[in-house]
Amino acid sequence: MHAISITDGVYRLSAHIEGILFEGMWPLPHGMTMNSYIVKGKDIAIIDGVCGWDGVPETLFRQFEELSLSVQDIRYVVLNHMEPDHTGWLTPLKKVVRGFELVATPKAMRLAKSFFGLDNSFCELHPVKSGDQIDLGNGKILRFEEIPNVHWPETMATFEENTHTLFSCDAFGSFGKVSDEEYSDDVLAEDQLQFFKEEATRYYANIVAAFFLAVQKAIEKLKPLDIRIVAPGHGIVWKKNPQKIIDLYSRLAQWSIYPTEPEITIIWAGKERSMGSFIQIATEAVKQAGCRVHVHKVPNTHISYILPSVLRSRGVILGIPYSAEPIPSPMVHVLDDLGRKRILGRSFFWFLGAESIEPQDRIQLEVSIEGEINRMFEKYQMRWIEMDPQRLGTVGTNQWTSNANVDLNEYIYQNARHLAQQVTLRERRPLEALHA
Repeated sequence: MHAISITDGVYRLSAHIEGILFEGMWPLPHGMTMNSYIVKGKDIAIIDGVCGWDGVPETLFRQFEELSLSVQDIRYVVLNHMEPDHTGWLTPLKKVVRGFELVATPKAMRLAKSFFGLDNSFCELHPVKSGDQIDLGNGKILRFEEIPNVHWPETMATFEENTHTLFSCDAFGSFGKVSDEEYSDDVLAEDQLQFFKEEATRYYANIVAAFFLAVQKAIEKLKPLDIRIVAPGHGIVWKKNPQKIIDLYSRLAQWSIYPTEPEITIIWAGKERSMGSFIQIATEAVKQAGCRVHVHKVPNTHISYILPSVLRSRGVILGIPYSAEPIPSPMVHVLDDLGRKRILGRSFFWFLGAESIEPQDRIQLEVSIEGEINRMFEKYQMRWIEMDPQRLGTVGTNQWTSNANVDLNEYIYQNARHLAQQVTLRERRPLEALHA
C-alpha cells in the first residue's frame, strides 16, 4: 500500500481489512479498503483515517514518508465520521504529535473527547458547521457540509473547492479491496466497475440502508457543489464519472420505498429433501414469467447477501418448512433485519412446505405463521403487501378457512408466476399505489 496522488495536492493513503467479519458482522470475501486523504496547501490537512489495530496506523505513517511528510507536519485533523475504522489511528497519533487542530462537527467533538481524550489540553478544537471553510493556502480551501445520520448523527462531508473533490467518508463507500494500481474508476475495466457497484450495493444495504431518508437529504444538500471527484472512506475513488456513484446511492435510497427492479427474491429454510422441489417450482415459475430471481437458503446464505437482494427486488417469496416453531429462527432473523434496514413496500407471498399433515393442524400452523409475519411487519411498519392468492388456507373476517383440495405444487407455481407478472409491470408507481 502506497500513497497515491489523485489530483493536484490531494493524496490517498490506505490500509486493507481482510480475513475477518467487518465490525464482527459482515463477511469480506473480497476484502475492504480504508481510505485516508492528505490535502497539501501551505498547511497540511488529513481527512479521516484508519482503524487502530496493530500495525495499521504504522502503515498510514509510512505513507506519509513517501510524500516527504511527517505526521508532525499535520496542522488539521479532519474527522468526517467517528466510527473506529476511521478514527482508531488517533490513539497512536497522540503518542507522536500534539497541538494540531481537530476539525469536526460539535457532536463529533464530544465523541472525540469521550473516545480519545482529545480536548483543549491536547489539541486545538475547531468545531465546524455547514458552509464553514478553512483556507489551507496555495489555493486549497476546505468547505464542510453536515450530513447527519449517513450513518451516524455527527457525520459531515468535506469539499476541497480548488480540485472539486468531495471527501465523503462512509457515504458513497463500498466493500472490496482496492489496489494501488487500480484505485479509481478511470483505470478500471467495465467488469471491475461492475464489481465495485455490486460491493457498494452490499455495503449500502447492510450499513446505510436504514438511514435512506438521511441519504436522500444528504444527496440533495450536496447538489449545489460542483463535484468532480468523489473520494470515499471505503472503496474506489470516482474521478472519471463521480455522478455514477452518487446516482447509485440515490437509486439505492429510492429502492427502500420504490423497489424498481423487476426481480424476485426467494428466501427459504428447511431440508433439501422436504423443501427443494417446492423451491424449484417457484424458481421455474418466476423465470417462465420473464423475471429475474435470486434464491437464498437460510442460514446457509449470510444475511449480508440477502439484504441487497431484497433491496433491489420488487417481490419476495418465503418458503417456510414444517417445524416445531411457526417460523424457523434463521428466517425470523432475516425478516427482523429487513425491518431494521427499512426495506419497505415489497409484494410477497409465503407458503408452508408441508403436504402430509392433517388439515386442522395445517390451519393452526398457518394461522400462527401469518400472525408472526404480521407482527414482524407491524413492528417495523414495513408495509409489505401480501398478494391475494388462492391459498391453501384463506383468511376470513375472524377465522382461517382451509381449502384442502388445493394442490401445493400448483399453488406455489401459480402464485409465483402471478407475483412475477405483477413485479414486471413497467410503470413505477408510488408505494401507496403499487398494489392498487
